[in-house]
Amino acid sequence: SSSRMADGEEASREVETAAPGGAVPMERMETGRRRPISSKSALDTEQKPDMRVAREFLLEQLPRRIPEDATAHGYRRNRPGELVDPVTGERAELYPLFDGELYSDLDTFGLGITLYFRQLIVVFATVIVASIILFASISHNASACRHPETGKNQKNSGLVKGSAAGCFPDDLKIGPNIVPDILVCVVILLTTLGANFVERKIEERIDESQQTPPDYSLEISNPPDYIDDPDRYRDFFANFFGDHSDAAKEDVVSVTISKDNGAFMSLLGERRALQRDLEDFLAEEIRGDAPRFDDATLHSFFKFLQPFTYEYGIFKTKGYAEARLEEVEMQLSELIAGS
Repeated sequence: SSSRMADGEEASREVETAAPGGAVPMERMETGRRRPISSKSALDTEQKPDMRVAREFLLEQLPRRIPEDATAHGYRRNRPGELVDPVTGERAELYPLFDGELYSDLDTFGLGITLYFRQLIVVFATVIVASIILFASISHNASACRHPETGKNQKNSGLVKGSAAGCFPDDLKIGPNIVPDILVCVVILLTTLGANFVERKIEERIDESQQTPPDYSLEISNPPDYIDDPDRYRDFFANFFGDHSDAAKEDVVSVTISKDNGAFMSLLGERRALQRDLEDFLAEEIRGDAPRFDDATLHSFFKFLQPFTYEYGIFKTKGYAEARLEEVEMQLSELIAGS
């Protein structure tokens, strides 16, 4: 006790003898007293690093899994610092790397991490497939695009060997050059188109393997239009699911009202975008600039593509913008009248 008191007195003297008029940075000690923060860094300490302690700390931070019957996999990822199963008292086990479950184990790490690493796998597989397809083109260029007899065009060597660098037009052939390029484009296109579908399936599987708020939520799809107070709905459903006055029953924690106006908001956004486009077309006419695409000269095939490409800024014409704006305003009028 005397040593603690001496330490406390020493700390008090340090505070009292600090430079007058200047605030001394303080930190709270475990005993509740305060002492100045030391200006020494961790590297100035005389304590030597202990590799054993560092290794134990690393092992404690590694992700582990704990049995959980309520999940689809039968286990869940441990929380930070959770090294023991709170139910059985057994130590949480590390995720195994070579037991064939590594791919499915990603589901327990949450949506963001799972999608990120699965997208890396898809990108890596796409690159491998594209490389295999382009091997025929690389092999052809490496042999056909070098002309030592002419003394010219020796660019196809070193790091660019197998590319089209230094090739004459006669060196490039349909079979070994054009066909592989088309196949690679097809592979990339199919991967891109299928990515959204696969992503949705993965999201559904991850959601089913974890407990999230939607698992404890109910959606009422046909509420009366004249009631827009969430508290009234809560009082009503509390009669069926219990309320806070009865701890033995389930509670209605919260009620949220969502407006089913997604189509209406999308049409409003499209309407505003079309109006801006028409303003831009008018400004071009005032300046005397020629339009990039004209309704009179645009090919019928490109007019067929306009509904799919217009929002991306491709094949934009004044006539299509005016016609589409009229359709959007008509749809908005119908939605307003129906509400």
